[in-house]
Amino acid sequence: MMGLDCKEVTRQLASDESPVNRRGRFLIALHLFLCNKCRRYKAQLEIIGKTARDLWARPRDDEALGRLRDRIFMRDS
Repeated sequence: MMGLDCKEVTRQLASDESPVNRRGRFLIALHLFLCNKCRRYKAQLEIIGKTARDLWARPRDDEALGRLRDRIFMRDS
């Protein structure tokens, strides 16, 4: 069984399309289990997505923008 490389996994994670078949989902899950860098990339994508949704839902507020910026750059506050 052939695995996926980091380039393919990150492309899949960043795209709007998820793998259609079970094998594709399994290969991505296996790669994420084994690859710390891709796991961190996935976590960063999730944080960026949540931050963007939060930003869209809130009125413009400089303090809130500062907190969101800190979340994007993973600064503890």
